[in-house]
Amino acid sequence: MLTSMLFVRSGASASLVLDIATSKQVYDAAEPLKICGNLSNNGVPVPDALVLLQISNPKNSIWVVRTLTTGQSPTGPFPVEVLNVTSTDSNGRPKDLFNPGEDAGFKVAIQNNAGSPYAVCVTVNLFYSTGFPFKLFTIYNGTLGPGDPVIASMWPIAIPADAAAGQATAHVSIFSSLPSETGIAYAPEKTGTFRIATGGAGYVPPENEAGTINFTMPLLSISPWVGNYSIFARTHYGPMIASGSITFELKLAGDTDGTGKVDMKDIAFVAWRFGTRPGDNQWNSTADINRDNKVDMKDVAIVAKEFGVTINP
Repeated sequence: MLTSMLFVRSGASASLVLDIATSKQVYDAAEPLKICGNLSNNGVPVPDALVLLQISNPKNSIWVVRTLTTGQSPTGPFPVEVLNVTSTDSNGRPKDLFNPGEDAGFKVAIQNNAGSPYAVCVTVNLFYSTGFPFKLFTIYNGTLGPGDPVIASMWPIAIPADAAAGQATAHVSIFSSLPSETGIAYAPEKTGTFRIATGGAGYVPPENEAGTINFTMPLLSISPWVGNYSIFARTHYGPMIASGSITFELKLAGDTDGTGKVDMKDIAFVAWRFGTRPGDNQWNSTADINRDNKVDMKDVAIVAKEFGVTINP
């Protein structure tokens, strides 16, 4: 149930309704973003639709493009689709392991199954093993002729020097245009994995109940963008289309002195007021990071988790 969340009812056609929600309107950088949604037709959950999701950061740059399903993946047939995605070396040969700071390549096979041309855009969204998205790029944008198979490739894609080790994932979506531009997904996304240095298994998202979408990811990065983020979602089911949008704000909560970074001064500021409540001599509401009218270990933990983080200009 999503009764505790902030809902925005979408625009909808006929009886198809898409509601999307975030768990909070304002997030601290140390918290995970949680997006949920319900898709219904005549009040009945739709269990097998595709929802194209877009998140834009405060710089109005597109940060995330994913194709989510409402419980189970539709079986098709699909007019166009992504067949597979492979990580490669500079010569286009399959390569699985990359070091932080190294360049990687990606190769995607796409297919037009229809009897007419289709204008398509194909994006690749790279996520660390932690579930944090670190790169989004368009690998193909053009028209596929009837029956056309296409191999699209991209080199180089830089693996950040501070990349999280472990099994990373490439999520590939194929769609008409972005949901913010009234686009729709043509087919389920394809995923491929590759490894960054050494580490454990990748993030595994929870399964969705019928008629719902769930998307969770951490917001904390070495240099986050603080400010307002925009979320767009759009789906089509048979002849019907529904869409929705919502915004949330990201703050670097541990930056108590407004310097744009979290350092020992911020930790000392909170620690000095540890145990205080409103009315105490040492009370300062700025040290109450989570706004629960007391300065305790929860506040210290937030500042400690954000320690060393600097706002992305």
